[in-house]
Amino acid sequence: MKYGETSYVTDQHDLHIQNQEFGRYSSSKNNMNTVTINVVTDSGIRASEIIADLRNVSETLYYPMKLVGFRDHKQDLHLCPQEERREACPHTLPDSDPDYVDYETHLQRSRHANVRLDFPHADISIYLG
Repeated sequence: MKYGETSYVTDQHDLHIQNQEFGRYSSSKNNMNTVTINVVTDSGIRASEIIADLRNVSETLYYPMKLVGFRDHKQDLHLCPQEERREACPHTLPDSDPDYVDYETHLQRSRHANVRLDFPHADISIYLG
């Protein structure tokens, strides 16, 4: 095991947490702290991919931080502050568009996000602040 990694072993599940400074989903050059949580099983049981469950895990591990955003990479969904205000979403535009805003950078600035938890089994990222 490398520095910055933690493993928890239960009866049939192995939970592996790795702290990283820059994660695989980051397209911007920011200083978001990232944590990758891998759940590996030896059985046919699969860990939950429900965002509410992943949120509970994230907020429990990093209490008192709270969810400020998420990104579901499989379904191309995210918690968009602009859409909450019934405005057009600038995060899904092409990078070359002048109205494009990087989602992670926006969460850091507007909602004070400072930790991203990646759940590779679900292909979901949870942002806490």
